[in-house]
Amino acid sequence: MSGRFTFSAGNTLTAAQINTNVMDGIPFKMICGQVVVTGSLAVTFPVSFTSAVVPTITANIASSANTRTSVTFNTPTNTAVTFYVWSGTAAATVAGTVHYTAIQMTSTTGTGNS
Repeated sequence: MSGRFTFSAGNTLTAAQINTNVMDGIPFKMICGQVVVTGSLAVTFPVSFTSAVVPTITANIASSANTRTSVTFNTPTNTAVTFYVWSGTAAATVAGTVHYTAIQMTSTTGTGNS
């Protein structure tokens, strides 16, 4: 964000003020989902992200019958990602419910400005 702007009742805001003080930091596109994964599962996003833009992905285990369960994923594309659910007690895949978020921060990048 460029900085804090104090809005006052009755003042007209310019497009530049809106873009800088309101729109900065709002994701361009965001998809959240929940899937049940047994071992691995390829997930196609319900809507594609901008061509050639790979979204930033976060994922966590919402529930699993196994202890110390974790989720990993392969290199996502603008249309899909594959999740893997692992048991922390053995080098084996297990079942679990995964919650995920995929974010495209700007029209041209998944991460936005650094």
